[in-house]
Amino acid sequence: MMLRRSSRRNRKAADGGVLAEVSENKPGLARDSSSSKEGVPSKKSRIENIKTEEKEDESPRVTSSRKRSDRVVVVVKGQVAVDHELDEQFRSGVHVLSEVNNVWDVMLNQTNISANSNKFYLIQLLKSDSQDKYWTWMRWGRVGYRGQSNLTCYDNRLDEAKQAFCDKFLAKTANHWSERASFEAAPRKYAMVETKFEVPAKDEECDTKYVKREPLEESKLDRRVQSLMGLITNLHKMEEDVMELEYDFSKSPLGNLTAKQIKDGYACLKEIENAINKNAFGATYRESVNKYYTCIPHDFGFRPPPFIKTKEELEKELVLLEALKNIQLSYKILRSAREKDDRRAQVDRFYAQMDCQVRPLERGNEEFEIVSKYLTGSHGMTHMFTMEIVNIYSVFKPSEHARFKDRIGNRMLLWHGSRVSNFYNILSHGLRIAPPEVPLTGFMFGKGVYFADVASKSGNYCYPSKGKCALLMLSEVALGDPEVYRDADYNADELASGKSSTFGVGKYRPNEKNYVTL
Repeated sequence: MMLRRSSRRNRKAADGGVLAEVSENKPGLARDSSSSKEGVPSKKSRIENIKTEEKEDESPRVTSSRKRSDRVVVVVKGQVAVDHELDEQFRSGVHVLSEVNNVWDVMLNQTNISANSNKFYLIQLLKSDSQDKYWTWMRWGRVGYRGQSNLTCYDNRLDEAKQAFCDKFLAKTANHWSERASFEAAPRKYAMVETKFEVPAKDEECDTKYVKREPLEESKLDRRVQSLMGLITNLHKMEEDVMELEYDFSKSPLGNLTAKQIKDGYACLKEIENAINKNAFGATYRESVNKYYTCIPHDFGFRPPPFIKTKEELEKELVLLEALKNIQLSYKILRSAREKDDRRAQVDRFYAQMDCQVRPLERGNEEFEIVSKYLTGSHGMTHMFTMEIVNIYSVFKPSEHARFKDRIGNRMLLWHGSRVSNFYNILSHGLRIAPPEVPLTGFMFGKGVYFADVASKSGNYCYPSKGKCALLMLSEVALGDPEVYRDADYNADELASGKSSTFGVGKYRPNEKNYVTL
């Protein structure tokens, strides 16, 4: 294993390179993330008032009678969708009340790892589309399940409906709704899940969560590039990736993720990392874990929320936050490209927004054969999976090329692996060094951009499912004079004067006799 890292002073050490699309046959990684999909009964008797005795019981007899669907399509009117668990006939005629700087919708979350509690509380104030009539809708239960609910009609008494909403918010959070901008979490109370509300266009009365617009023009991209773009811009795939990591996007949809929410998650994990390093698992540690699960909702079913007590468990959560961060940035770019008013096919707009030139290589081409040989000839003996090339793409990003450090020599083509859901953001913004708020766990040689000369080593970081496609990046990396390490060192990113990278020497490396100079 050899990991190469660009120094802090050279944040963009990788120039253009090659993107390999590979099919990985890896035992033991396939996961079935599907769940039951049961419809909501449509009965007129449900429309006016639905009341149940409010007991926050998370036991199976109350909450597991219907597991919520993993995938739903919702209709967004204005700035937020009416809860999809409401009767379809009813919700088609109402919308969430939105006023200036005040959207009457909130998702609350509370996790207590000691008590095996992982619950949500949803409150919405609804208004009829056709008349002056209002309802409050409340739903609560175990995260990942439909739970219990209460729909109350107030006819035209808006002030009364607002008061009921505010009273419930205060009772559950110990915060006033009017002061939620300065929300402070209270002990044994719910926390507010941060939500980003989209301001609709003036002519946009409603939209769907997953919009498919007929392209005005046929795509001008090579079909293989179209296939790649379809892979890295697939919102369904992004959801599947984070669901495998037990993220509950029904409580905080991917499109509503905020940078602050992710940053707060990192802050919690840093506190947990400190506790692990000190072997201090007392009340402060438990509160940090509770805060993390409240900030970043997870769906564990009826399993107790796990204590994050090992570096391996912590690293899994860091992988989740990295995926969420990349998805949040990708979603922002994709939404911007989708809303552009031009005649190009949607896939062409997504491609143009990346500002990256992608060219498929033909089989038999010299460059294709060199990359193929490098892939098959640099497979670690302990990596128990195989990789088969589907396509290879040549990638050139003008902005990256302009920043490439020509004065730094000792260049090599090295591998970098990541989840498919991360690649649209990587191709749009480049590889980046983790910010200060990210814990050091998982960074064997400190924070930096990691590469390897063993393809299967990088392949492990693609986290592929058996038989599914993964993406590997082969980048030209300027290593300069590396600092050599034979053991892990979290402070290795503090390079000595004159050093440009860190070289972690592993037990296995490709035979230098097979090196090719290009």
